[in-house]
Amino acid sequence: MGCRFLPGRPVDTVLRMTSGDWVTILSSSVLASVLLNAGLAKLVSPARLVGALDELLPVAFAVPARAVRVLAGVEVLVALGLVAAPTRPLASIAAGGLGCLFAGAGLAGWRRGSQQPCGCMGGGGGRPLGAANVALGLALAAMAAVGLLAGAPAASAADLTAWAAALTSAGSLLLSVWTSRDLARSLLLPGAASIDREATK
Repeated sequence: MGCRFLPGRPVDTVLRMTSGDWVTILSSSVLASVLLNAGLAKLVSPARLVGALDELLPVAFAVPARAVRVLAGVEVLVALGLVAAPTRPLASIAAGGLGCLFAGAGLAGWRRGSQQPCGCMGGGGGRPLGAANVALGLALAAMAAVGLLAGAPAASAADLTAWAAALTSAGSLLLSVWTSRDLARSLLLPGAASIDREATK
């Protein structure tokens, strides 16, 4: 049978994968992890981003919660498209567009001195739209471009999809833990959370 890294993926198949294949897999997995977490966070709680956008836009252009949920749905669909090899090129273009959108929103918040947390990645806290969003958006756009320019894959679509799915699952889990670290700490170490609250008084 031989040693296997993933179900149904023998070692010799992994060894035949080129550096371009791994660039494609890693860039797609990172993009998918970020977009999946961002989309799910907005689907569950769009209010933070609505408040952040209302701070930047005139009253006549108020953004409804359903518009944020539509954006969230697009993020999730693009993330899933990045995992599946056949849809990856088109999803990479969409991910690059979303990255530019994030950077633009961050630039607007940065210039206007936004104070309202956007809740872009979930978690109990959150920063306002600003420089961090610009950096993240540009990084996502650049990563999407790298994935598109990696060249034709040598591995099969099934192998690329299997690895991308595994790495995206791991990346999403780690990102969720990181963005919710304060909540997790308060649940696992309630005494430490009480000490932190006392220290901030």
